[in-house]
Amino acid sequence: MTSTLKRLRPWIATVVGVGLITVGIKWIGIHRLADAFARQSPLHVAIAFVAIAVSALLGAWNVYRIAELRPYLTFRAFLPVFWRSWAIGLTVPGQVGDMASTMWQLRGRTGNLSFLAGRLIADKVVSIGVIVFIASLLPALVGHVAFPTSAIAPFVVVVLLAVGFVLARTFASRLGTKQRGRWRTRAEAVAQAAAAPFSFVAVNAVITAAKVLLTGLAYFVLLAAAHPSLHRFITVLAITQGAGLVAYIPVSMNGLGTVELSAVKLFGFAGYAAPDVLASYVLLRAASLAAAWLGVGAVAVRRGFARREAAGNRIAVDDRPRAVR
Repeated sequence: MTSTLKRLRPWIATVVGVGLITVGIKWIGIHRLADAFARQSPLHVAIAFVAIAVSALLGAWNVYRIAELRPYLTFRAFLPVFWRSWAIGLTVPGQVGDMASTMWQLRGRTGNLSFLAGRLIADKVVSIGVIVFIASLLPALVGHVAFPTSAIAPFVVVVLLAVGFVLARTFASRLGTKQRGRWRTRAEAVAQAAAAPFSFVAVNAVITAAKVLLTGLAYFVLLAAAHPSLHRFITVLAITQGAGLVAYIPVSMNGLGTVELSAVKLFGFAGYAAPDVLASYVLLRAASLAAAWLGVGAVAVRRGFARREAAGNRIAVDDRPRAVR
C-alpha cells in the first residue's frame, strides 16, 4: 500500500460509509425514515445514551484490569485515556484505532509497551469471542433452525475459543528467550502478554458480556418504542452483535453503512421494519459519538480550569510581599 493511499484511506472509508447510508435512506425512503425518528421519544434516547456511557465505563475498567495498570496510574487517571481512545476508535476505519491511541497515550507511563500491547490484544480477542458466541445464537432465535441443529453453531464457537486459548498459551510458553533481533523479541513479548492468565481472561469475558448486554439494551429500548409487540431482548441482542461484526471489516469508517444495512436485513427476519431499524442505528451511533466526544471535551475543559487555577495561584504567590515570603 503506497503512502498516498494510506493517507487517503480514512477519507475513502468515510465516503464509502456515507455513500452506503445514503443508499439505505434512498431505498427506505426519507419520509418513512422521518416517521421512524418521530416515533422515538427523548426518554428512550436518554436511556440508550446512559446505557452506552455505562458500557464504556465498564470497558475502561476491563482494559485497566487486564493490562495491570494499577502500579502505574489510578483508574481515574486512566479513564480520560480510555475515553479519548474510544472516541478515536469510533471515528477511524476498522476496530484497532482505540488500541493504537491507548498505546500512544500511555507511552512512557507504563513499564512495558509490549506487555500493554499484548494485553490490549487479549482484551480485543475476548470481546470478539463474546460477540461471536452471542451472534451464533441468531439462527435459533430467528426461527430458521430448530433444536438440536441450532445448538451446533454455539457449541462450535465455544470449542474453537477453548482450543484457541489453549494453543495461544502453549505457543507463548514455548517461545524462545534468546535475543534474535529487536522486533522478534518485541513480538515474542507481545505474544506472551496476550496469553493472559485464565483468571484475567475469565473476568474480562464476564465484564465484556455485561458491556454487550448494556449495548443490546440501548438498541432494545429504541426498537421497543417503535415495536412494543416485538419484545424479545435476546433476539435484539444477538442481531445487534451479528451486525456489529461487520464493523471489524475496514471497508468504511467504523462500519458506517455496512453495519446499518446488515442490521436492516437481519432485523427483517425478526419482523422489524427497516425504517425503525435504520433510525435506531443512526440514533445509537450519534449517541455513542456524543458520549465519547462530550466526555473528551469535559476532560479538556476541566484540565483547562485546573491549569488556570494553578497559574492564578502561582501569580498570587509571586505577588506576595517579600516579608511574607
